[in-house]
Amino acid sequence: MDDIDDNTLVECIQVVDKRIRYLESVLASGSLRNPQNIKTLIYRFQRALNVLKSEYLNRRIKQVQLRHKKNN
Repeated sequence: MDDIDDNTLVECIQVVDKRIRYLESVLASGSLRNPQNIKTLIYRFQRALNVLKSEYLNRRIKQVQLRHKKNN
């Protein structure tokens, strides 16, 4: 994911989070014939969201470490 800049990464996180909320609302509507498909999609999007968030946090940690190193 090094080829994705920080702003794009944040936008991806926001889009995936929005999609999860949408799918959860569809699931909550109770009007689905096969809710398991939606549950599977939510699970997959949540996994993707966790990967994106982890990448973002790792980048932030590296940035803080670099700043700290420069100041010492």
